[in-house]
Amino acid sequence: MNNVPVPGKRRFRDALPEMLYKLRVEHASPGKQAAAIGAGVFVGCLPLYGLHFPLCLLAARLFKLNTLLTYFAAYINNPVSALFLTFGQLQLGHWLRFGETVPLTLEGLRQEGPLAFGLDLVLGSVVTAIVLGLGFALLVYVWLRRTHVTPEVGGLVERTAKRYVPAGISQWEFVRAKLRLDPLYLGLMRGGYVESGSTIVDLGCGRGIALALFATAPTLYAEGIWPPGWPPPPRDVTLVGIERSPRAVKAARLALETDASILEQDLAGLELPHANAIVLTDVLHYLPVELQNAVIERAARALLPGGVLLVREADANAGWRFWMTTIFERLRALTRGAWRQRFYYRSCAQWSDLLRAHGLTVETKPMSAGTPFGNSLLIARRA
Repeated sequence: MNNVPVPGKRRFRDALPEMLYKLRVEHASPGKQAAAIGAGVFVGCLPLYGLHFPLCLLAARLFKLNTLLTYFAAYINNPVSALFLTFGQLQLGHWLRFGETVPLTLEGLRQEGPLAFGLDLVLGSVVTAIVLGLGFALLVYVWLRRTHVTPEVGGLVERTAKRYVPAGISQWEFVRAKLRLDPLYLGLMRGGYVESGSTIVDLGCGRGIALALFATAPTLYAEGIWPPGWPPPPRDVTLVGIERSPRAVKAARLALETDASILEQDLAGLELPHANAIVLTDVLHYLPVELQNAVIERAARALLPGGVLLVREADANAGWRFWMTTIFERLRALTRGAWRQRFYYRSCAQWSDLLRAHGLTVETKPMSAGTPFGNSLLIARRA
């Protein structure tokens, strides 16, 4: 018998990401989010097991806080940390009452007694909850203020990231963080490298974040939601993405729908379509040197006259920032299970020489502001 999807279940599955998105973005100002984290940590530190969820829900509704963030922060008290947290609270409460800690012996615990044990735990947990709640709230507030953007930039980020809600709330979270923290994507808009009417091809496009940005920007510009001083975004563009990961392709197609063509193909041996702009970001260092040369050669050949090739890569001469990049990339490879992944880095000068060897003029810009990494953006143009 064939398994036929139940319409009701399918509608619920499709509606769930949207519901989670609405919960995630409620009361999203820096102050409200910091308060939600602080309230959740406060509740989580209390030894009221089984009551954390209703208490978080009550606090969120009472003070108009983000419910998901409040309950998420309460998980400071989890099966791994509960034993250490309870022990620390017990010792803190006893020290506050008597100026000494509880002896770590069976006799010492027996002398403590149930009533004294309870008083120590209550006192220690309340003090811990206040200190950690205020501390986490302050740290989150400082971080959010540091990464705060103007309403126009924020509108562009949020509208672009929302495209990924159908792909799942975790995809939306990832893209939103990438747009806010990685200077590359907004840098592509701010740089004005691409003209209207262009065909833009993103090689190794991943989830298609750059393409989603190019697809979203003209609408916001038409609505008057555009950062002052930025050049107008390119309009009437044709967007093509090439990616070999089926999972990333699925997310990109859900986000971009008919706004872009996402091809599930490997760059090795692929003949590229002609384009006015080719984006090649954080891809080349995964390829052996011979394949790097071949991809650059094919990209340069595919560029139309006046076209631009935008390459973001790590600079092997960036000192400690380069080493931070290599450590981060190795950790990413380990999380993917790619234990034997090899990387092929070059200095910014060597990347530039490779591009010039194929008849392109090259301009370089640092592209790691706000991060510890040593990345550069190479803007290579065909005359």
